[in-house]
Amino acid sequence: MKKETVNHFKHVQELKTFDDAAVLWMKSKKNRVKESTFAVYYLTVQSHLLPKLGHLKLDEITEEGMNEYLDDLMNRNRLRGEGGLSWKTVSDIRSILRMILETASRNGYPHLGAIQLVLPPTKPSTMQVLTRDEMQRFIIQAKADGYFELFVLELCTGMRRGEIVGLQWDDF
Repeated sequence: MKKETVNHFKHVQELKTFDDAAVLWMKSKKNRVKESTFAVYYLTVQSHLLPKLGHLKLDEITEEGMNEYLDDLMNRNRLRGEGGLSWKTVSDIRSILRMILETASRNGYPHLGAIQLVLPPTKPSTMQVLTRDEMQRFIIQAKADGYFELFVLELCTGMRRGEIVGLQWDDF
């Protein structure tokens, strides 16, 4: 990571805002984690946490507000047919948020350490299954295109494409 990126984290003398707590936490991580891990932390804080939470005074942060924020990350834009962030991404953001709140808790804001961050539930994905007619049309087209054996193997075994592509002749 470039020096100017690390220098972005100014010296924090007293915590007042979420931004201050995030800066303090990042400074504590700078030399304790791998450079690649630090880069992920930095990008997550800059992209997801500071734009929405950075201005908040630490006294104003509530459990309800933080959990609404996490829920919004997962569900934003879904009303327009667009997906929010994945459950895994929100989980990673939650972990970093938890560590920042714990840092603030150790530095004069004990109520932040008691905040329980709840991950929004995942929505089970629905499996799409071909009807008998669709499967017959699919097989006829696969035969015409020269992929018959490959797709029959996929349909009959339930193997994913990545698993099929990884097969060796010895596997047969």
